[in-house]
Amino acid sequence: MERKSSPVKAFQYNTSLPGRCFRLLTLNLGHGDEDICCTLKQTTLDSEIEFEAISYTWGDTTPTRRLWCNGKISAITRSLYSVLWQLREEGQQFSLWADAICINQSDTAEKTHQVRMMQEIYAKAKNVIIWLGKEEETDRQGIELMKQMYDCLGVPDVSLGRDYINAEPEAFGLPPIIHVAWSAVFNILLRSWFERVWVIQEILSAQSYTARCGALVLQPELLQAATLNFEKYSGFRPAILLAIQDLRDFKNASVICGLKAVSNLGGKLNLRDLLYITGIFKSTDPRDRVFAMIGISADGDSNIIDYGASHRDVLLQVAKQEWRSLASSNNAPSGLGNLTFIRDTPRAENLPSWVPDLGIRNFNPLHFYFAPVRSENDANFEKVDLLDEVLTIRGQLIDSAQVVVTDRPYEELPKQKTMPQNFDEFINNKDWQCISKSILDWESKCYCLAQSRENSTVEASAEEFWRTLVFNLTAHKEIASTEMHQSYEAWKEGTKLLVSLSVDKPSTSSEPGVWSPPGMRNTPDSFGPVHTSMTLPPDPNSGKVEMLWERISRMCTAGGDFESCFLNCAFNRCFFITPAGYMGWAPKDAQQGDQVCLFSGSDIPYLIRPRNSQAFQLIGACYIHGLMNGKARELGLNKKEQSISLI
Repeated sequence: MERKSSPVKAFQYNTSLPGRCFRLLTLNLGHGDEDICCTLKQTTLDSEIEFEAISYTWGDTTPTRRLWCNGKISAITRSLYSVLWQLREEGQQFSLWADAICINQSDTAEKTHQVRMMQEIYAKAKNVIIWLGKEEETDRQGIELMKQMYDCLGVPDVSLGRDYINAEPEAFGLPPIIHVAWSAVFNILLRSWFERVWVIQEILSAQSYTARCGALVLQPELLQAATLNFEKYSGFRPAILLAIQDLRDFKNASVICGLKAVSNLGGKLNLRDLLYITGIFKSTDPRDRVFAMIGISADGDSNIIDYGASHRDVLLQVAKQEWRSLASSNNAPSGLGNLTFIRDTPRAENLPSWVPDLGIRNFNPLHFYFAPVRSENDANFEKVDLLDEVLTIRGQLIDSAQVVVTDRPYEELPKQKTMPQNFDEFINNKDWQCISKSILDWESKCYCLAQSRENSTVEASAEEFWRTLVFNLTAHKEIASTEMHQSYEAWKEGTKLLVSLSVDKPSTSSEPGVWSPPGMRNTPDSFGPVHTSMTLPPDPNSGKVEMLWERISRMCTAGGDFESCFLNCAFNRCFFITPAGYMGWAPKDAQQGDQVCLFSGSDIPYLIRPRNSQAFQLIGACYIHGLMNGKARELGLNKKEQSISLI
């Protein structure tokens, strides 16, 4: 009689993990296509056991590969399978920690408990294995060039601050930017591992780490040298553009290595700033954007990590934690700085207006430019009503938004990969032509508004205007000087010249380029009539095209400092003026009639919108030229304080 084989039993987690207990796995010996088998055991963080932790990206979260765990069958993702397979091929029998296996992902309570311990787990690991994926064809070439960068340039010292140097690779004996080896470097630095938000905690917590591309090992100093030197040497950046077309795609690797360098010096950022900086990273679960940062922040509370809580509840808890900290320590910059992160829609799950959706990064908060308060003892907060989710603060209503320019053509510039390099590229690129014209019209419109203010003079308005466009600051956050004004004039002239190359027909407007809001006095614009210089392009055979394009290139280069600062200030903001004669930048959802509020002790003005007779919606922080850094009080704009309830 034939004996029936016993059915294969599925692996199950039989015990919970109390206290500081966690699980480790050990790979059984095997080779090639043989099933991967492992033993899973429970231990404690207080033990002396040595282990390595794996940092990898889940990729497709559907478990499709078979794994034998404690003699029973389980399933894991392809990504985790590939790293375990590689380690087994190398005879690895060291104890390992991998979240997908060592945590019961289907048990919400255990997952919450273990994730609260993850920073400690990675910190205790003898080494963290960063799995970038299987070896690809160009990886050896890329790693070799990273070694050359390290040998020639070393790792920049971030404690000295950012010191940008305009030097090209050849100056250091490295291949020219057109060499294919640079593409091989970026093929490594753009792997999906660099997109995952959890890897930041994993690498910052690590005592030591090694990156792996299959069997190839990439030492940490090579990653640091490659990413940080691309930040330091501006002459290297064309290599990025040639390889990947967009500098923003390289940002993840730069952020990770920059934060690791700061961490190595003992530095820690607060949770709010970490959430902003890492907003470009991805997570399947939006709550993980917050949870991944708590363990490595200076002020994070691990109790916020709770997979039983909704995304809305998590964001609300983060905001409440900051205000509770403020109430207990009178740390005014913490709370008021938090309000500068308020941004417009879309916002998660109908949050109260005073709770920032910190998982989204698409603007530069004003507290990165200006101190939120004059001193830690100046703020006066009545209460945070946790029951009704109302925040009540003492403040003054000092002005309002009179005219808001809602169009924002400058936001189209970053969407263009690179500026046209010659006349033919520009003529064949309708997007660049349209953007150039739109920005020129926008600048003219805003300048008209600046000139239309009561008691303004042409000379004073012109200077106030260009200073307003850049928050009156340089890229190094110093007061803008004549050099910035010269850069502004060059940018303006370059834009005019680009528009003059347009093949469109001249405007038929009776008053081209002159715009004036209803009820305000008419004034000339900053460029003169905007479209009167638009003509058909000169004959390419006349030689004038090359001369004109050379002039445009010079102007655009000279205007680069202004344009960079301008775009950082303007993104997701709109230009506005006030009845009291001020101009500035407001959140892009600002409307006529929004009130300018100066909260008690604050040096940054905010826009708020009446929602009913007793409460306001917080629209966000705004830059108002002449009212920053406490000047509102110096100018005698103090009005009676009142309770401002934000809902």
